[in-house]
Amino acid sequence: MSTKENVVDFLDPENLPGNDPTGETRRFLQAVALTVDFAFQPIADFQTGKIYAYEALLRGQDKMGFRSIQCLFDQAFEQGFLHSLDMTLRTMAIGKFSRMSRKKRTRLFFNLDNRILKSNDYEPGSTADILPQFGLSSSTVTFEISEKHNITGNSWINRTLENYRKQGFSLAIDDFGTGYSGMKLLYLCQPEFLKIDRFFISGIENDDRKRLFVSKLMELAHILGITVVAEGVETKGEFRSCREIGCDLAQGYYI
Repeated sequence: MSTKENVVDFLDPENLPGNDPTGETRRFLQAVALTVDFAFQPIADFQTGKIYAYEALLRGQDKMGFRSIQCLFDQAFEQGFLHSLDMTLRTMAIGKFSRMSRKKRTRLFFNLDNRILKSNDYEPGSTADILPQFGLSSSTVTFEISEKHNITGNSWINRTLENYRKQGFSLAIDDFGTGYSGMKLLYLCQPEFLKIDRFFISGIENDDRKRLFVSKLMELAHILGITVVAEGVETKGEFRSCREIGCDLAQGYYI
């Protein structure tokens, strides 16, 4: 059975979170499942050159009339089914990842829109129920928490993130250094991974301030036991500088 067929099965009314009396949400999510897809971008180990993980990147939202991925998520949030959309996409990404050969399959990074944690249709534990269908464990999945939407003021969100950890998932802070919460999110989230935003990586070989910022941030992360990912590595110079500084993992078009 294909991933898309699995997702359509998952969207049976009995499995769809929230109240959907007209079926409109279900039809929209089915359209998503049959239209969009995921590309897997490799994340490599600076020292060994081996692929450490893949990040699932959404593609094809323009075919549904959305000019950006953010517009798709904004509409789902405004209409109260953001978590259902997220679960649809998780199922697709996990299913596609499960079909990779065991030699290539490592760890899957999946982006969360922080707003799902306060979405009207949010229900905990759904991902743990999906994984056995594809023969995967929670240890293979890392959820990326973005700084785009501030979630640090809600204690129950902190409990939700802790629940993810208790289920065996790991957490990463995405685009670090360009969002709302910064060090506060780093403190509260207690992530296993810290992904430094492309802004600080771009041209780092020729920018002493960026080099100093990244090196000090990396030192703090390592003291806290956090693995550092340099995002948006696009040139040999950026790759070499990040490796010299001591970043652990590299992601970007150069890889």
